[in-house]
Amino acid sequence: MLWFDRLRLSLRRRWDRVDAVFVDSRLVERKVYGGDNPGGFEIWEYMVDVPDDPPVRLSFQEKRFKVRETKKGTIVPVIVNAKRTKAMFDLSDPRIDQEGWVDEQAKRRKERDDARFEANRAAGAPDKRRR
Repeated sequence: MLWFDRLRLSLRRRWDRVDAVFVDSRLVERKVYGGDNPGGFEIWEYMVDVPDDPPVRLSFQEKRFKVRETKKGTIVPVIVNAKRTKAMFDLSDPRIDQEGWVDEQAKRRKERDDARFEANRAAGAPDKRRR
C-alpha cells in the first residue's frame, strides 16, 4: 500500500472495516498523459452490497491499477462510514489490493524457494560413486 493510501485510510478513523459482496463495476474515465514519461490509468466505479439491517448497496470510484480483478458475488473488504452512506476498498487487504497481492505472492515464492534450497543444502553433497 502506498503512502497516500495510508493517509487516505488515516483520515477515515471512525470508519468500519467490513466484508461486502461485489456486485458490479464500470469504466468511468480513462486518463492519459504525455510528456517525458507518458502513461495513464483508468477510473472505475464499483458497486458493493454492505451488510447492515437491511443490506445497503453503495457505489464508489477507485483507480483500476490498485484493485484486483473481481468477479460478481465475491466477498471483498471495504471500509464504510457509520451511517453506511460512503465506502471504499480496504487496500490494506491483499484480497483486493493488486500491489499487496503481488507482494504476497512474491513473499510466498521466496519462502518456498528458500525452504527448497535449505533442504537441498542439508541433504549434503551428491555421492561421487554414482557416476
